[in-house]
Amino acid sequence: MASPDPEIASIAASIAVNAHLKRLDAAGRRARTAPATAGRLRKYIDQVDPGRTMSEEDRLAAARSAMREDMARLSLIAVKAKKELAALEKESAHAS
Repeated sequence: MASPDPEIASIAASIAVNAHLKRLDAAGRRARTAPATAGRLRKYIDQVDPGRTMSEEDRLAAARSAMREDMARLSLIAVKAKKELAALEKESAHAS
């Protein structure tokens, strides 16, 4: 039965997808994830060159840079959150 909690349902779906992907070889994984990868790249292409005035090579380079920037930002947020959590856990341990 599906969980009514969207966060739990999302994590459960992620587990199922990754369980499937781990059984595929590299080519199978690429084929399985190609539509999502292409969609994500289109998002960044639209972001960096909405009027399609850049050359294809420059547009793709800019889109990939924008995607790497977003991924780095997400990594930074995750690291900060982990450090904050560790600090709170340390405070809590000292308070006990």
